[in-house]
Amino acid sequence: MPVSTCSLTSAMEQMAGETVEAYTVRMLNIMAEAKQRADAATATQKKKEEEAENQRPLAEEQRQQHDGAAANTADEEHRQRHEKVFKEERALLTLAVEWRKEAETGEDSNSGLKISLLLSRLTDLLATCIAQQEDIHCLDEVLDGHKKPSAQLTSRVQLLEQRPIAASSAGSSNYADRLDVLEIDIGTLKTGVQQQQAPTQQLEQEICAAAADLSPYLHMVRLLDEFADIFESPTGVVLDRPISHEIILKAGAVSPKGCIYRMSEEELEISIRPHYRYKPALKTRYKYFEWVAIPFGLTNAPTTFQAAMTNEFCTMLDQFVLVYLDGILVYSRTLEDHLEHLRCVLETLRRAKYKANRDKCEFVRQELEYLGHFITPEGISPLSDKIQVVQEWSEPRNVTDVRAFLGLAGYYQRFIKNYSKIVSNLTKLQCEHRPFDFSNDARGSFLALKAALLSAKVLRIYNPLLLTHITTDAPGYGIGTVLEQHNGVDWHPVKYF
Repeated sequence: MPVSTCSLTSAMEQMAGETVEAYTVRMLNIMAEAKQRADAATATQKKKEEEAENQRPLAEEQRQQHDGAAANTADEEHRQRHEKVFKEERALLTLAVEWRKEAETGEDSNSGLKISLLLSRLTDLLATCIAQQEDIHCLDEVLDGHKKPSAQLTSRVQLLEQRPIAASSAGSSNYADRLDVLEIDIGTLKTGVQQQQAPTQQLEQEICAAAADLSPYLHMVRLLDEFADIFESPTGVVLDRPISHEIILKAGAVSPKGCIYRMSEEELEISIRPHYRYKPALKTRYKYFEWVAIPFGLTNAPTTFQAAMTNEFCTMLDQFVLVYLDGILVYSRTLEDHLEHLRCVLETLRRAKYKANRDKCEFVRQELEYLGHFITPEGISPLSDKIQVVQEWSEPRNVTDVRAFLGLAGYYQRFIKNYSKIVSNLTKLQCEHRPFDFSNDARGSFLALKAALLSAKVLRIYNPLLLTHITTDAPGYGIGTVLEQHNGVDWHPVKYF
């Protein structure tokens, strides 16, 4: 059961008359309860996923039943048409029997006219049957499979029609044989259609479903194939770019030892201005070497690379692109928009002659990790492994430990209501001009911050189309603000300040 941040914050404050030991125990209990709620939420989510997994066979069975019912309905319609054809055939056969009796008894005075009339009706019946089969078939392959039997049947009818009419007694016998042949051919054609109708419909449904599922991925594959050169390994020398790196040294400054920042391969594609290349040069026993591109270990190299990336994507930033160093995030509301946005990004990379690592890229994702956050359509939350690190953090022993802890926890302060109020006692410890004393008040803030981060809410992604309001709070020693939006049901936090 989720706990509101407001009640949690008030519970974290030390009550009047409460001892430090009791306050510490209560904070530990709050953390334990929050952890239990988190575990319960995880178990509930896992149970829902298992139930959803168990429901899939039932949904598949229901879908098959629905498809079977639809197929049965179609079969029923076809059966009614078949019965209509059979009824007409029986009427013709009855008429033929009566005419044959008349011919045998010699009472038929106009048998030639009757046979011509009967053949005309048979031709109409045959045409009706062929039209019926054309309505049933939906795929060209099935139609092609029935063209040959239909052609053979038509050929037989034409041969029968071309036969000369014999005497009355002989003609009646030949006419009965012709009716038998027609009945057998029509029955054979109907049986073949019935046998192929169900597999044809099932195949058509599978093809349509597969085409709908694969359509987005096919478009993405085609787009990536179109820009395959971007994902190739870079070759040659570093190109001249609008932004290059400069190194400014203060008089008497001593360069730091060791690598301050481990740059990525992309940052090595930024060149150093020619008149600054002598500053990070290397002197060996053999030669004097100057760096053409940024080497490892320059402290302001990330700033230069970030400026170069911002300069290339300036028209897309905050529209559908976020760029932090070599990490590019492309976000869209629909798949069609996403393909267009991704095309713009790839065209920009190609124009700037930057390369991308295909193995580190992810495309068409609705859930992803970016800069320590887990982003889903439902909102943004801190990464669970980062929260675990905060929970396992030991008590600070000096100012450096306090700053390290606040540096990590403060990165997620947008998820914590009244953050400045909670960390006020820890903030005071960062002063280097006073003795370090991790008092009970500081320990309470330390535990309260852990508990608040463990129970942090999932923040919604800001939507400019939704109703928005800002709530502010200005006590005597801090300022607090929360940005919320209404989704039609309730207010949800977007960010805490």
